[in-house]
Amino acid sequence: MGGGELQVGDGELLVGGGELLVGGGELLVGGGELQVGDGELLVGGGELLMGGGELLMGGGELQVGGGELQVGDGELLVGGGELQVGDGELLVGGGELQVGDP
Repeated sequence: MGGGELQVGDGELLVGGGELLVGGGELLVGGGELQVGDGELLVGGGELLMGGGELLMGGGELQVGGGELQVGDGELLVGGGELQVGDGELLVGGGELQVGDP
């Protein structure tokens, strides 16, 4: 899809150096940035801010509840590469995007 744009509600997904806005959040796949509420997660030499806290990771591994991050109804498995937004499913690397009923 490289360079494509998918509008999900108010969100925007650009596949290929993309940007995913989930209720004001931003996910850049590839040196990316994920903002959940006021938090910010930079994957790859990343930074995680949780209520003013800061976690700096450099090539490390973060497992939240066994590597699963729940964002609303969504599920983000970092490394597993599965992001579910509403009824949609995005497999990063697997390259499958399902929007609406799978």
